[in-house]
Amino acid sequence: MIGGIYIHVPFCRSKCTYCAFYSEVWDNQLGQMYLEHLRREMAYARTQYPLQAQSLYLGGGTPALLPGEALTEIVAHVRTTFNLAEDAEITIEANPDSVTVERAKLWRSLGINRVSIGVQTADDELLKVLNRPHNFAQAQEAVQVLKQVGFINISIDLMCGLPGQTLIDWQTTLDQVSTWETQHISIYPLQLEEGTPLAERVEQGIYQVPSDDETVAMLDYVAHYLADLGYQRYEIANYAREGYVGRHNLNYWHLGQYLGFGPAAASYYEQTRWTNASDLKQWALEVGYPSVHIDEDSQSPEVQMAEYAFLALRLLQEGLSQKKFAARFGCELSAIYGAVLQELVDYGWLVQKNDHYYLADQMISYANEVFLRLLPADD
Repeated sequence: MIGGIYIHVPFCRSKCTYCAFYSEVWDNQLGQMYLEHLRREMAYARTQYPLQAQSLYLGGGTPALLPGEALTEIVAHVRTTFNLAEDAEITIEANPDSVTVERAKLWRSLGINRVSIGVQTADDELLKVLNRPHNFAQAQEAVQVLKQVGFINISIDLMCGLPGQTLIDWQTTLDQVSTWETQHISIYPLQLEEGTPLAERVEQGIYQVPSDDETVAMLDYVAHYLADLGYQRYEIANYAREGYVGRHNLNYWHLGQYLGFGPAAASYYEQTRWTNASDLKQWALEVGYPSVHIDEDSQSPEVQMAEYAFLALRLLQEGLSQKKFAARFGCELSAIYGAVLQELVDYGWLVQKNDHYYLADQMISYANEVFLRLLPADD
């Protein structure tokens, strides 16, 4: 079985105000507990889920903050446990303040060949609102350090729809980061997650976020802006120069096999999805018992078909292929979604070209409206 490996490293220097992901502050005791049970979890998985890894993604959290010895051990363990391919894409997430020459050299020596940096915005005041642990000058320096050490495949994350952000602010950010000429850019509109400090401050009226229309205007602007610079929008939130699409995430969007390790990590293997406990100590107790958190709905053919369909539509250049759908599920796409797809084409929300369906350009920023139509009806 071919697929990807995701390692969730649940350690951060500080918590961003918008972040709902599970994380802890690193200390040696927690770190040793994490490493011990990560080894156990991978050893168990090797016996239960044979997989040849074509990609490795170190996410978090801030995996770039891991001590060198710990990071070296994790990468080596994945190589031997899951027969990591020689040409595997190996990504590490980093905040700008965690990038140093020494760390970058270590990453290169371990075979890490892709770095994803959380830049978010060029506005230092907005970075403070988000409680990001860096300023924009550090972000610029981080990219320079990575290039100096020899990294070519560098991705940056940007966010729009931030509190008080205007279209002009957004344009300024794009103008500044475009000079870095990175190979990949991910664009995310702010999601106000319930229970996060930022969501509470917006609810209290301390901050005001742009309207949905203003945020869509930012998303539309960046699409044209990056196209003019030679980036291909290959997925709703992702832009890449030729030859630099994110291979690990592409496997997710193709509904491929992947195994996730660490607290809060998700897995999808042979049509079954499960997610580890979002607590380091609880996860450690449950290692070897993934059935505790199996998503029973994920095994339903109706849910699998719906997931496959809307993930395919997220891939803007590939779209939803009738032939591939039939090959995967043994039934015709029209037999499952014929009336719905025709309705969406009639609305102008989808475009049909021969064997494929694609999101219409004007619906890319409203894709969830399309995806909802593909979900199975509640009982």
